Amino acid sequence: MKFFEQLYQGNSPFNSLGGAFTANLSERELIPKGKVLKNLIISLKGDLAATTTVAVETFLDVLLPLVVKKGQDTIMQLRGRDLFALSFFMESKAGRCIEGGAGEDDKVEGITIPMNLVIEADQNYSWGATRAAVGNISGEQLGIEAEWNDEPGALENISAVEQPLTTAGATGPTSLNVIIPQIGDLIGLMVFNTTVPTATADTHSLTEIKFLQDGELKDVFHMSQGKGLHGGALANLGAVGRDIINNYSFFDFRESPYDAKAKRISLDIEVGVASEAVRLIPIIKRK
Repeated sequence: MKFFEQLYQGNSPFNSLGGAFTANLSERELIPKGKVLKNLIISLKGDLAATTTVAVETFLDVLLPLVVKKGQDTIMQLRGRDLFALSFFMESKAGRCIEGGAGEDDKVEGITIPMNLVIEADQNYSWGATRAAVGNISGEQLGIEAEWNDEPGALENISAVEQPLTTAGATGPTSLNVIIPQIGDLIGLMVFNTTVPTATADTHSLTEIKFLQDGELKDVFHMSQGKGLHGGALANLGAVGRDIINNYSFFDFRESPYDAKAKRISLDIEVGVASEAVRLIPIIKRK
């Protein structure tokens, strides 16, 4: 049986998108209302200055990040833009994106975050949200809804924690020695590149990622071969949604996951643009 709970909302939820998010929301208890926390559903809104606009992909950085914990164990830690991409790649859901004009609003509604968190009676659960100032945005609002269920589905206990890094000072192969957390099956990898191909250039910040299993090369993935853009789903995003996910590549391993608990999975990279910010986001089914 499903149950939807408003975790955070405004005083008048029918006339506002969410509660005030002009300051950090400190860690607070998440009290189970079912056997499984199936999804968290996030919405964000910001008022634009009277004389300028802000791209929605920039506005989403106001949430930096959302954190969900089981005890002291962080199971989800992603910023707003990454959450939107996770919702699209894993759930084929994008929500409603509105990029307002000067003096109007930016808003993104219905970002569905897959959790499938099986509740353990002897554990405490919590969530918190950090607010980062975004230029020419004020009056921020955040809405968070929890979807509880009694069945976890096929992919239970999803974990996604960003691993930010800066590429090396020179292009070419780089040994990262980034270890995928040894907590379960790696079912996907999202990569955020600051630089992505344009109509006149083919460059990514990272051009490829090498997977090593117990120190031995197992697979090589090129950024241009990300497998997350399923069929017509990309077209259904609309122009604003496409701008949000344009900097991501997604590698989908759900049909044949890597056992990152039994094996040591590490990553090496090929740098396409030196000294640039990127993010690796392993998506793991805990076991």
